[in-house]
Amino acid sequence: MSPETTIASPDFNNRWAIMVPAFATHAVIGTGWAWSVVSATIIKEYGFVASSAADWTLSDATTPMPILFTCFGLASAAAGKWQDKVGLRAAVSTGALCFGGGMMVGGAGVAMHNLPLLQLGYGALAGVGVGLSYTPPIQALMQWFPDKKGLAMGTLVAGF
Repeated sequence: MSPETTIASPDFNNRWAIMVPAFATHAVIGTGWAWSVVSATIIKEYGFVASSAADWTLSDATTPMPILFTCFGLASAAAGKWQDKVGLRAAVSTGALCFGGGMMVGGAGVAMHNLPLLQLGYGALAGVGVGLSYTPPIQALMQWFPDKKGLAMGTLVAGF
C-alpha cells in the first residue's frame, strides 16, 4: 500500500465519512486508559484475596499501563518518517497487528499468571501498536479538513 492509496476517488465528496474509521481506530487503541479497571480485577483474582508468594501486588498489576504509554510515545516519534513512506493504511494496519497481538500476548500472560509476559504483550507490543495507529488518522483528517482542523481533531481525539 503506497501513500497514494489514501487519496479518495474523484467522485468521493463526503469527508465526514472519513471520521468514522478514524474515530473507531482511536476508540479501540484508547482502551489503554481502562487498564486501572482491569488491573483492579486482576489484583482480586491474583493478589490480595488469598495471599501467597506468587501474588501480584498493586504496583505489579499497574505496570503494563505506563509501559504501554511509554512505548506509545516512543513508537509515535520513531515511526513518523516510516509512516510517510508506506502510507496511512499500511501504518494503521501494522499498528492494528501489533495492538491485537499485544492484547493476545497480554491475555496469555494473565491466564498463565506470568507478569513479564503481560508486560511484554499488553505493555510493549500493544503500546507500539497504539503508537503506530494514533498519528495516521490525525494526519488524514488534517488533510481532509483544512478549514475545520480544530473540530476534526477535537472529535477524533475525543475517541481516544
